[in-house]
Amino acid sequence: MNKSRQALSYFVLFLLLFGCKNSSENFTLGDELVDIKSNIIVNDTTTVRASTIRSDSIPTSGVSTMLVGQYFDGTLGNIAASSYFRVAVGSFSKISTDPLSTTVCDSLSLILNASHYSYGDTLLPYTIEVHRISENMENNLSLSSYGYRYSNSKVNYDPEILGQATFVPRPKIISRISIRLTKSIQDNLFNLITNQLINVNDATQKQADFVNNFKGVALLPPTNLKSSSVLGYKADNTSLYLLFYLNTNGAKDTMAFALTNTNLLYTRIDDLLTYNNPTNPLDILKKSEIKVPSYKTGNVTYCQAGTGFMTKFEFPYLKNSLLSDKHIRIMKAELLLYPLKGSYQKIPLPSKVQLYATDNVNHKGSVINDTTKSQLYIDNLYHEETSYAIDITSYVRSMIQANTDEIPSMIVSFADYKNWTTLDRVIFSDGLLQVKSTRLKITYWRY
Repeated sequence: MNKSRQALSYFVLFLLLFGCKNSSENFTLGDELVDIKSNIIVNDTTTVRASTIRSDSIPTSGVSTMLVGQYFDGTLGNIAASSYFRVAVGSFSKISTDPLSTTVCDSLSLILNASHYSYGDTLLPYTIEVHRISENMENNLSLSSYGYRYSNSKVNYDPEILGQATFVPRPKIISRISIRLTKSIQDNLFNLITNQLINVNDATQKQADFVNNFKGVALLPPTNLKSSSVLGYKADNTSLYLLFYLNTNGAKDTMAFALTNTNLLYTRIDDLLTYNNPTNPLDILKKSEIKVPSYKTGNVTYCQAGTGFMTKFEFPYLKNSLLSDKHIRIMKAELLLYPLKGSYQKIPLPSKVQLYATDNVNHKGSVINDTTKSQLYIDNLYHEETSYAIDITSYVRSMIQANTDEIPSMIVSFADYKNWTTLDRVIFSDGLLQVKSTRLKITYWRY
């Protein structure tokens, strides 16, 4: 009986071995039928060179958000944002022209509505100042059909503070901010309206006369103390306006002069410790074609909206390593970007980054990735795996096939509207400061 069982066991084993040997030698990978005798290889050791570059100009006018405030960033310096805009003459229908009635202005306020964007520490007091622009905003405009201004543009303003507000920001709660202006500017504008403008019938002339007297508003962080954050405000004619509080024989009313010409409204960005600071390696980034390798900046690179800092990645041996074997097919290419540990405790990481094609002079070209397919993973426990995973399969395939000697490279930045309306920031590690670092992960099939 035991011998019979032993013989049966050998027979079953023979059938299993014979069955495995003659099973199908193909399997499906995606839409491809792949021979299992071929190799599916994952390579994440491709050399990646990282450097910081900087755009020499970022348009911040013609957008729906403006920024005001300052924040001391221990890495990039003191970031200060100020905004400049013009208001239009409103309707005078609420000012009584009846000789038996008298309309007076009780007070004048600047009304701001929060966009709920913030950068920095919103638990500490925040101060905003109102000044009067002292030159025509059309002066020294950058050449374009819309007269856009940029983050490094300058408009002169009077040093006199027309109004000031200090409060603890609550970006998700506080929506409307009212800043009462001084009686001197209140009387100046109201006298202009009632003694001159109310008698001008032509609307264009009326606006020109008003601008000739009141060229616009500058919103600034204080120069004598450091605010703790930068806040965003809506920039449209229903959210940003001067509000006159009127009194006609005891009857209360209001009159609004709202934002006009958003192409003139803009935000100026100053990073005060980076420019003209020889001890900061980033100080040499005066032109967009200059780059600072990561080994000169403590083995990190920078991206920041508003200030124009971007990271450039180059893959000097990518084409050689993959073209050495003609019998391959790239199945997937993924760029893994690892932020520097500890750099996002006070300033949260942006949810998305944008990749752009570039060349050897750092020209910002077409968009590479679909941000809906990029993912930010936050490792809340050990912070080792926090990373952006970005599919760049199509880009790598095109670089392999391109008939050029230029080194494949790309720029990491943000979508245009983020660059124009935020100070979002991320610092990437090149690998020497932490276990996980930026790398290109390529899965390919060798047949």
